[in-house]
Amino acid sequence: MGLAASVDSPWEPPVNLGPLVNTTANESVPSLSRDGHWLFIKSTRPGGLGSVDIWASYRFDKHDDFGWQPSVNLGPGVNSAFSEQGASLLENDNDGRPLLYFGSDRPGGMGGSDIYVSEQMPDGSFGPAILVPQLSSPNNDQRPVPRFDGLELFLFSDRPGSLGATDIWVSTRESVHDSWSTPVNVGAPVNSEFNDAQAYLASDRRDPLLRIESSRRFWRLRPLRDDPNQNAGAVDRQKANVSRSAGITAAETKRAWAGRRGARGPRSAGRNVAAPAMGRR
Repeated sequence: MGLAASVDSPWEPPVNLGPLVNTTANESVPSLSRDGHWLFIKSTRPGGLGSVDIWASYRFDKHDDFGWQPSVNLGPGVNSAFSEQGASLLENDNDGRPLLYFGSDRPGGMGGSDIYVSEQMPDGSFGPAILVPQLSSPNNDQRPVPRFDGLELFLFSDRPGSLGATDIWVSTRESVHDSWSTPVNVGAPVNSEFNDAQAYLASDRRDPLLRIESSRRFWRLRPLRDDPNQNAGAVDRQKANVSRSAGITAAETKRAWAGRRGARGPRSAGRNVAAPAMGRR
């Protein structure tokens, strides 16, 4: 099934999640909501607003790796006529407002690709995307991944100071109501002379969720000490700029973020209950 029997077991061969998630287009850069019910991906499929859009799929049972509902486009609050990708949903216990962080190369930013945030509305849709200037630069900034408490965020960028073509950078803040600090390069051994990108934090802060992509190698990182405020992660160390057409696999979604709050949606786990609204179909 492409799943690990336990956190200490080796990864098995990935299994395609099927046509409700994947299409004949390119689907990649998956991330899970904290409760494990929502899967966010970037896709070049028809029906979007631009060349690359962010889509989301819902599952009623977070332990069912093949229970995903048809993907929905997140709509004009998030997507545009340009490219949007690398979405991560921040559901913060201290703030209570679900926020979607992502990268976009739309006009009005600071560089080639910038970091944006969109607030999820009570009806499940997302409000207008807002540029996050503290996290953006005149260069290319992508795949923002906030820690579960909203006080730390990783991204990858080719801004000056990188060791390779792209590096992993980190930003922090004192509270969820404060502005983000200027990102700092996390340095070696995380970064290298190669392309280091696509960091992903596991919400349980113990085991990383590795993203599968055939043209890349992956590095597994763990905290130096047993600190519940630290996160494990995965870094995508890209050794080639060419990537084959990708799809989302079950191995990418296993060990999903452990839910600390109930799913924002159906009151029943029955399959006859419609998935909660998000974006547009």
